[in-house]
Amino acid sequence: MRIQPEGHRHAGVRGSAADRRAQSVPVPPGRQRQPAPALPPRRRGAQAARPRRRRAEAAPRPRRFPLRRAALYPAYQVLEEQGVPLVVHCGTSTFPGSANENADPAFLIPVVRDFPGLDVVLAHGGRGWWYDAAAFLALSNETVWLELSGLPPKRLPEYYARFDLARLARKCIFGTDWPGVPGTAANARAVAGLLPDEVAAAVLAGNAMKVYAGLPRQFPS
Repeated sequence: MRIQPEGHRHAGVRGSAADRRAQSVPVPPGRQRQPAPALPPRRRGAQAARPRRRRAEAAPRPRRFPLRRAALYPAYQVLEEQGVPLVVHCGTSTFPGSANENADPAFLIPVVRDFPGLDVVLAHGGRGWWYDAAAFLALSNETVWLELSGLPPKRLPEYYARFDLARLARKCIFGTDWPGVPGTAANARAVAGLLPDEVAAAVLAGNAMKVYAGLPRQFPS
């Protein structure tokens, strides 16, 4: 779900080959001055009966508000009920107009607390200013995950120097930031080279299979 003006739909492509199968789920941008009301029980049931989507993504461009905003809570409720993960841009960005201040993972603390069944994926793993905060949030919450797109694998030990990388990696999902970052296969091999085989398998595929609803359990060779 890239949060954009209402009525504008976006089909995003991000991450690994499995992740690129994901679909973006459009939602209103939450520009209401007052918190949006919760969905009534009948509406919630209707939403839950729809086919499962695979993920929703929130990016800072053109996001002009933090993700803890109450107007977004009905959307989070739908995602939680349908088992759809929320992928959040978590890190600095140099794109014109990006609101970096709203990419702070601290804004997600009330969301994680209020929606304990909602998987939250921190895309870019806190890139720039928030590596420690993003890693702590992932390790302290079962439903929070770090996504490694856009991060050079060889620098992961540096970025997360305060943490046991093998332990932290159990909460990580490989991503490529394709097409902006080339060398997907080389990056995957580099990530695998940093970790025990079991943990590397989880980062490169297993964790994504847990988090992203609707992904096939086996991929063609």
